[in-house]
Amino acid sequence: MKKLMFISLLVIPFCKAADIPTTWDQAVEVLGVQGDATEDEIKRAYHRLLRQWHPIRNPSPEATERTQQLTAAMRVIRMYPPTGHDIKGDDD
Repeated sequence: MKKLMFISLLVIPFCKAADIPTTWDQAVEVLGVQGDATEDEIKRAYHRLLRQWHPIRNPSPEATERTQQLTAAMRVIRMYPPTGHDIKGDDD
């Protein structure tokens, strides 16, 4: 029983599920960029916000949660192409 409790504590996420972006629109909203932002603009926004919210630099209680939101947003952006854009990047 003790082992199960220990493992479950490691698996429990620190953010509420409702706060984690799961779609492209939610992810760009978390990063504060427009939906048609370039890859470079998205990366710059992510790194700027990560520097601002990283728990080592920011002692506020919500810094850890915000950092996890930013990381999840980038994961969504990398995994899923924006809606309405061609996956291959071809203009044809």
